[in-house]
Amino acid sequence: MKKLRIDGTLLAGDGIKNIPNSDTGKDTTVQEVLMNSILVPEYNEQGKMTDEGKVKIEKYEIWKVLKNAKRQEGKGIIVELTTEQAAMLKKAVEKWQPQLIYGQINELFEEKEDPVEKAETKKK
Repeated sequence: MKKLRIDGTLLAGDGIKNIPNSDTGKDTTVQEVLMNSILVPEYNEQGKMTDEGKVKIEKYEIWKVLKNAKRQEGKGIIVELTTEQAAMLKKAVEKWQPQLIYGQINELFEEKEDPVEKAETKKK
């Protein structure tokens, strides 16, 4: 299982400001990027969608986990994904997001420390 904290924001290219959401004007969150990335279908070289029923359902299930994630007091918004779900999500972000966004989100996937334990340590 992989736990991710998804309520963080993403830094823009200047490394100071956050990336604004073009629809809302608010800061773009990791949760938004993950939800959007997992919904992008895969296509082959001929432009035909290659995602089939099982993959579509798996992606939808991941999207629901991300969408329904609730803020945990003092810990942020934490999701728990299976190893397979985490790999599928990471692959989607890698494929569909530019390097600035992918790099920041990849750091979350590579964190060894449990995000819940990390939040609890900060509270002390």
